[in-house]
Amino acid sequence: QGNFTRFINHSEDPNVESLSVYVEEIMHIIFVALKPIKKDAQLCYHYGDIFWKKRRHAEIQLVDL
Repeated sequence: QGNFTRFINHSEDPNVESLSVYVEEIMHIIFVALKPIKKDAQLCYHYGDIFWKKRRHAEIQLVDL
């Protein structure tokens, strides 16, 4: 299920970044290498601070239940 992005994990030292590009007025998200990536290496992306803040908030709410 899902697409290839399910294989991209978080890292504080990512090797890919996402960019928004438009083709015929339709936005597409692409991933671009930040450095050389060896064959079979894991793709790593920095999820961003908002992702972790929302996750932490959800964990706190679960504990309070």
